[in-house]
Amino acid sequence: MIELQPFSRTPFADVVRAEPTILAEVVQTFPETLRAAPLDDLVRARDVLFAGIGASHAALAAAVHVLRTAGVRVHRSTCADLPAGSALADAVLVVSQSGRSTETLAALRAAPAGHRWALTNASVSPVGNAADVALSLGGQPDSLVSSAGYTGTVAALGQLVDRWTTGSVAGSWGALPEVIVEAVDRSRAVVEAFADHVASVAAVDVVASSALVGAAENAALLLREGLGIPATGTETRMYLHGPLVPGRNVARVLIGDDREGRLVGELPDPDTSVLLFTGPALAARTPFHVVLPDLPPAQRSIVATVVLQHLVLAVGERIGRGVPTTLDEFPTTDDTKVGINVELGR
Repeated sequence: MIELQPFSRTPFADVVRAEPTILAEVVQTFPETLRAAPLDDLVRARDVLFAGIGASHAALAAAVHVLRTAGVRVHRSTCADLPAGSALADAVLVVSQSGRSTETLAALRAAPAGHRWALTNASVSPVGNAADVALSLGGQPDSLVSSAGYTGTVAALGQLVDRWTTGSVAGSWGALPEVIVEAVDRSRAVVEAFADHVASVAAVDVVASSALVGAAENAALLLREGLGIPATGTETRMYLHGPLVPGRNVARVLIGDDREGRLVGELPDPDTSVLLFTGPALAARTPFHVVLPDLPPAQRSIVATVVLQHLVLAVGERIGRGVPTTLDEFPTTDDTKVGINVELGR
């Protein structure tokens, strides 16, 4: 048995296979973290900025959708799109799984003093240290690309939003790890077959409804960053306004409900090139389909994400390329992460 290592040191395949167990710990322990947090201070803000970059930005999507549905004035930012020194909100919650993202730390520093919230996977980090309220997943095992850290973050945000909008964390979180195991088992044959197609195309479009677009954005990151396959994650309505037009040598993954189901019939070669994640009533519109359970957006997004991670594993096997396990395998950049002992400048 392979021992899972601390944050960002475990091979992607090992994390994905252990993900239900890791998620079980997060959904069991994070409600206690929330009970100790002064959530009323966040809820009372007139408007709130949720900010993160890369996979952390994707992780915010479901939470933002639910809060907007509940009438909360909340915005989602990449951090890099904020004018220097301006947070543009009364309260800011930033997400950084490493807790070291340069742009995220800058966005947090620009927030009003006393209204700086942070959610990280890392137990100790510059971002967590700069926050007035720091929430952590406790340093769950993760790979160098966001896998269990990503889904754990989506779960934590979903539980926070539950508390925010209803006063308590939904009981359905406890069953989520088992739901994921069942979904992975049920979809295994479809995932393996669709991986053959993905391995032969020039690019992959991953498209999802606004509630689930985080799953699309993260899957595209995994394909591009992890396997070097050109991939784009797009919200469905944006996709309809132009990006769906290019050629036939493209695999498409659709995640959602009515409009995503309709989109299957509007695409080239839907019987061979489209993988659809949706409810049971629409799933049979393509031979390649995964039935998503009727769950709140964050939980539904997590189920889709884990199945898509297994798709990434299967595609990697076919193209003979695994997700990188060392930083040496990634392009070199020197300005995306801050050192652990960075001067906080508060």
